[in-house]
Amino acid sequence: MSTLPEDWATGEEPGEFEPSVPESEFPAVVPVRVIFDESKRLPPSFATMMTYTLQTSGLTGLGPIQILQRRITRFKAKFLINFPGAGSVYLNTKQEPLMAAPNSTPQGFTVTVVAAANNVAIPDYDGQPPLFAVASIAGVTISVMDESFGQVQSAVRGQAQ
Repeated sequence: MSTLPEDWATGEEPGEFEPSVPESEFPAVVPVRVIFDESKRLPPSFATMMTYTLQTSGLTGLGPIQILQRRITRFKAKFLINFPGAGSVYLNTKQEPLMAAPNSTPQGFTVTVVAAANNVAIPDYDGQPPLFAVASIAGVTISVMDESFGQVQSAVRGQAQ
């Protein structure tokens, strides 16, 4: 007794595969540029660079500054902070935790220096949400380089490509 399928046991070739969905209902083929491959790393397509002077925390009417926009194609953002003296910078993905009342501490990722310091690097940020910043002393600047990939464009059905 054979455990092989009947068409194999008889030596007959199995029939050609016939899809259960008519060919006219297959989705349109859309060319897509691959931005990541296991064997090679492509560099980011775009980079924006800005330098901001941060507001001080606890002052009425002045809130945190948005240093990064929401971006779904972000590769990573890099930062350099310049402190004119001892102080802190607070980063958060939401404004409210940074809007501290006078004499209270904002909540978020904190970078503190004990003396004036230039080009203080902090870890890269590769999240999609926006990022806000506020400082504990006046005159703090933060330079941001936001690297991203281009967006994948898809063809619209029925239009020439």
